[in-house]
Amino acid sequence: GLPLGGHLHLSGAALTGERLRALDNAVALPLRLLEPPDAGARRPRYGSLGDFRPKAHGGFEYRTPPSWLVSPLLARGTLALAKVAAEHSRELAAHRPLDDDAMRDAFYEGDREKLLAGAERVYRALAGTAGYAKYQEDIDPLFQAIREGRRWDESADIRRKWRIRV
Repeated sequence: GLPLGGHLHLSGAALTGERLRALDNAVALPLRLLEPPDAGARRPRYGSLGDFRPKAHGGFEYRTPPSWLVSPLLARGTLALAKVAAEHSRELAAHRPLDDDAMRDAFYEGDREKLLAGAERVYRALAGTAGYAKYQEDIDPLFQAIREGRRWDESADIRRKWRIRV
């Protein structure tokens, strides 16, 4: 197989701790619940909360997420979450479950029960932003999949979902 990264490149948004924490909570936390439980073990150098690299274009590369190219639905949802988090990081500041040590431990340990409560808190905060309405149809399916306990299948050939001839 071909390894696909999940880094997000952001420009036009200042690199701040507040923005990184918003991305951790709104992007990394939901994706942690959707990826297979052992997926993080295969990327030991990536996936840490708040991981970034400044870029020459003035923006930054957010390096925490796993690969979200599994399907167009997941890709659209991930990009929508990143957009809303980046644009509304100040509004989301009061709703960051990963600011709690126990929740961060749950993130790294893959403690689904703890993370589910955090994800619902994040969803409610996102839904309260002005940007949510524009991206609701891309965001809601991800949180519905989380509620249903679905995870993506890393063994599946993604070319079918992307309609790439095999």
